[in-house]
Amino acid sequence: MFTGMKIAITGANGQLGSALLRNAPGNVSLLPVTRKDFDIRDLKALQGFIAEERPDILINTAAFHNTVECEENRDLCILINSFIPLFMAILTEKYGGFVAFISTDYVFDGEKKGELYYEDDNPNPLNVYGYSKFLGESLISEKVKKFYIFRTSSLFGRTIRKDGNFVLKILNKAKKGETIRVVNDIYMTPTYSEDAARMMWEVIENGYSSGIYHVSNTGVVSWYEFSKKILEISGISGEVRPISHEELGEKIKRPLWSPLGSRKLRPERFWGEALKEYLEVLKDG
Repeated sequence: MFTGMKIAITGANGQLGSALLRNAPGNVSLLPVTRKDFDIRDLKALQGFIAEERPDILINTAAFHNTVECEENRDLCILINSFIPLFMAILTEKYGGFVAFISTDYVFDGEKKGELYYEDDNPNPLNVYGYSKFLGESLISEKVKKFYIFRTSSLFGRTIRKDGNFVLKILNKAKKGETIRVVNDIYMTPTYSEDAARMMWEVIENGYSSGIYHVSNTGVVSWYEFSKKILEISGISGEVRPISHEELGEKIKRPLWSPLGSRKLRPERFWGEALKEYLEVLKDG
């Protein structure tokens, strides 16, 4: 049944979208969509694409990610992360397919300290970005029959942007000789985009039932310890100073604890192993 299916991927040149393309099964027809094709906010173009191509599955990786900018542009954030994905879901279902929606660990409030967050835990987002993703989840699950919701966290991986993820930012600062100040009281599970993509394809290829799936590596670490490990593995010297989240001086609230676990999928591997692989990829160019 899976062979020959048409899979559309919005945001196909992004960190996760490109990983999905690289790890896609060979027996599907891929329809990558980037902003060069059309902006997903252009509803007429989006409708025309879905009506013409009629994808069996539309994986929407396009989103408004910058959490600080989301606070400053609430309406735009909710439009892109909630209502446009709902529009995609309804239209795709109309033409015989369904959507896969990418969500985040930021749907949680961080109060489950010492334990992993699983698919059946109750969301309680603290900021606009988390709320927009939770609203997207809720609308899609209520309005269409078939869907996948993939929650992931703290993605790192191959990207076309020179400073496009946390790992690259740390490496670039170290190479410039800058003192790197990183929070030591926010904990998460760093997730390699290649591993997240493989877990998503497992769900799609095997026709798992509709629902929420957590896709992440294993292990829990603070951003400070993650930063130190990045430099240690890469062999680049740099000064990393631990600070509290209060010292950042941000107005935005973030969950201080948001590691994901899954009761439905077996995670690919420990985040440290994935980080080693990614740094080797960077080294090889």
